[in-house]
Parts: sequence; structure tokens; C-alpha cells
Amino acid sequence: MRWMIALIATGSLWSGAHAWHDEGHYYATLAAVESLPPEVPEFFRLGATTAAHVSIDPDVAKNRGTPQLRQTEQPEHYLDLELLKGRSLPGSREDFHQLCTKLGIKPKEVGFLPYAIIEWAQRLTLAFAEHRRSPENPHVQIKCVVYAGLLAHYTTDLSMPLHTTVHWNGRTDTDHSNIHARVDALPTKLPYERIFGKPMPKIPAHTDIFAYVVQQLQHSNELVDRVYELEPRLPEPTDLELIDDEVIKFTINHTRAAAQITATILHSTWKNSATIKLPWWLDRTPLDAQFDPTQIPPQPTPQ
Repeated sequence: MRWMIALIATGSLWSGAHAWHDEGHYYATLAAVESLPPEVPEFFRLGATTAAHVSIDPDVAKNRGTPQLRQTEQPEHYLDLELLKGRSLPGSREDFHQLCTKLGIKPKEVGFLPYAIIEWAQRLTLAFAEHRRSPENPHVQIKCVVYAGLLAHYTTDLSMPLHTTVHWNGRTDTDHSNIHARVDALPTKLPYERIFGKPMPKIPAHTDIFAYVVQQLQHSNELVDRVYELEPRLPEPTDLELIDDEVIKFTINHTRAAAQITATILHSTWKNSATIKLPWWLDRTPLDAQFDPTQIPPQPTPQ
């Protein structure tokens, strides 16, 4: 079964389903990386298929055979805005925990999606900063592409409206309509070229990535009603054909939106990496390129 419905101890629904099946994450990530402007390093743009491959891994991490990882990973994929009762999202995960405590709710019941995005974005920003210092280091290049793939999973989750609401699989606690799985499966019913045959628009960059994430989260949440309007017209996950014009339009628009959000955040991490000052002691060259197991590696000079 490619999706999952989980119950928390209180008996209320916990958003444990996928946001887009593996093809949706792959499609959006591939298009995002390939649409980046030339100022983003060539090695990174050429790594599009690897980033797309890695973008599926956060869903793989929710495996029942790895229960500790699964427990940590589950709430990284959503944020149910209604539970915050109109409160603004704090800028850090720690402050978010404090807000949830004040509201009397468990943070994992609300979800951590914006924080998963900003934390992975900052990891990629640091990796890009290291690439700027050591542009020929292949290990740094690989790290950048892998980090991007992991980040891309969460950014593509952000564009799926049902990952922003308590009504992620039905409008009431007793109405479990399987709508989430049906929306997830939509990109799998169209070829990549049908969705991304037209070029992506110009990709901007933002200094404040978190503010952009919050803006996109709110926009995605505003589309929840539209998703439910389409519910009677959605095919089952196992149906291979997508023939309804309105559903096709929704599928194309929102898969492209996932790629647009992802590309914008990836571009932003590259731009922001130019302002990062790495610590003086960070010099991997003696280990990466000149390592001699018979000798003590050269030590960095304090600056």
C-alpha cells in the first residue's frame, strides 16, 4: 500500500500520507533543477536526475521497519494551520515548540513542514558556501546535490494543499474519503512532457527563505476548498487514465507550482551562500585530496 492512514493515541487523524507519489516528487524536482539560471553552478544543474532520485527518500524513511526514524520523519511533511488558531509561525523550530505548549497542543500533531524546509535549505546554503571556497572538490559537489534532493521533497510537499490542513483526508473525523491518495496519484497519470513541455518561468531568489515558505504555505492552504470541489471528479489511485479537463488542469498547474517553489528555494540557497562566512578551521583538502594515512594531516592556521 503506497499510502498510509495513521491514528494518534487520542484517536484523531494524523497526517501520515504521502504528498505526491514518487513520480510527483521526481517530476517536480527534475524540472526545478533543470530550470535554474546559469549562475547556479553547472555541476548542480547536471545533477538534476540525482537530486530527483534522492527527493523520494524522505517518504522511504517512513518505513515501519525503521520505527525510530519513522516516528521522527512523519511530522516533517505537513503543518495543519488550523491548529495554530491564527497565530503566526515563529521563525525557529524551538520557538514553534514553545507556541504549541502555550496552545496546549503537541507539536508533532501540528507538523513541522516549514522547519524541515528552512533547516535543509540552510544545510544546502552552507554546502554551496563550501563549494564557493573549494569549487573543484567533488565531495562537496555530491553533497550539494544530495542535500538539494532531500530539501526538494519537503518543498514539493508544500505545494500539496492537503498537507496544510487537518482535513487532509476528509472534511470530518468520520469522512475518510481517500481523497489524499487520489490527489497524490494525479501526476503519475500524465507523462512528464505533458506537465513540463512548456518552459518554466524565470526563477527568482529570496534572501528570507522562511518568509517565502510561510507565504507559500498560506497560499497552498487557501486551495484546500478547491481540492474538495474537485473530489467527485478525482480518479482512484489505481486508475491509469486522467480524462477530466479540470483535474488535468489542476494536476499540471500544481505539479508545476511544486517545481516553481522548489526552484525558487534552490536558487535562493545559492544566492544566499555568497554571504556565508565559513569557520577558519574548515579545510577538508588535506583529507579529501592529499590524505596520507602514514602522516599527521597539516593543521589549519588560526585566522
